[in-house]
Amino acid sequence: MASQLWPVCGHDRVIALLAHELASNSLRHAYLISGPPHSGKSTIASAFAQSIICSSRGEPGAACGECDNCRRVAKGIHPDLQLFSLESQRQNAKDRTAGDRLSVETVREICVSAVYRPFSAERRVIIIDDAGSMTGIAQEAMLKTLEEPPTFLVLILLTESADALKPTVRSRCEQLNLLPVSPDIISRCLEDRGAETSTAQLIARQASGLPGWAIATALDPGILKTQQESTGRAAVWVNGSPFQRIARSFELANDFGKQRDRVFSELEAVSMLWRGVMMNSAGAHSPAAETLAADQVDQLAGAFELAESLRAVESVAACMRDLDSNVRPRLALEAMVMQWPTNSLESRR
Repeated sequence: MASQLWPVCGHDRVIALLAHELASNSLRHAYLISGPPHSGKSTIASAFAQSIICSSRGEPGAACGECDNCRRVAKGIHPDLQLFSLESQRQNAKDRTAGDRLSVETVREICVSAVYRPFSAERRVIIIDDAGSMTGIAQEAMLKTLEEPPTFLVLILLTESADALKPTVRSRCEQLNLLPVSPDIISRCLEDRGAETSTAQLIARQASGLPGWAIATALDPGILKTQQESTGRAAVWVNGSPFQRIARSFELANDFGKQRDRVFSELEAVSMLWRGVMMNSAGAHSPAAETLAADQVDQLAGAFELAESLRAVESVAACMRDLDSNVRPRLALEAMVMQWPTNSLESRR
């Protein structure tokens, strides 16, 4: 269910901790929230920021949602809340190339902004999305603010993986890792938002513990159709010959520069498929069985050993990390498919 304190689906442990620190006036100067895309990082950060800036909290640790500060935060126009991200960097870049990593110039802008005193709230909040994409030099530039922050400042860093940041950065933040949310909780969240029970349960089973994806899918059924199509392409890719697998990886590598999000979506689909094969091999239910015909899942699960499937899952995760770290797309994707098992496939041909 949605949190009783904040409008967030699941993650009650994290919310309770943050609300307690706020209610007891023991806020840290920096928080690092990690989790995969659509896990709820941005929603938690926004709710936390609103609770910090709220001028008349009704319940300890929670924003009232009605004061002028809360309304301005909700509209994204409060002067004491700033958001920096790759998207804002691109918007500010104008005619120059913004790149796909937070630059040292952006971090210097953050550090300059950090010293401004609050305008109407007791504290200022700066949210840094895509923090894991900061270049090494940018992370070094951030250290000064993390080591000697103004007493009125709260920094909230968001990243898919905390390991993308240097230990010197991580050690100066309170680290919070978002775990997958159970299908039952996601289903109840969707029903609370007006979804029919059968639809909520179907989406929740396929959400892989990601409430953000589930909420977006409930609003736009086309997302579910797109995922089903992506999973179908993933099955063709996995079932292909070694040559066909390499050829497909080269196609995606060529598309990566202009269609980065689509390539990651294809990789997420193949990751889900391999996890499904692994889970079915172990005798457990898999969300992939909901998006592929049952006989396809059973066939794939019967073709590979459990250890082989696990190695394939790990190879996809490594590929996505490599792409995030600016490894050449062709090398990253080729290395991934070369680790996929082939013996069982060859024996069937």
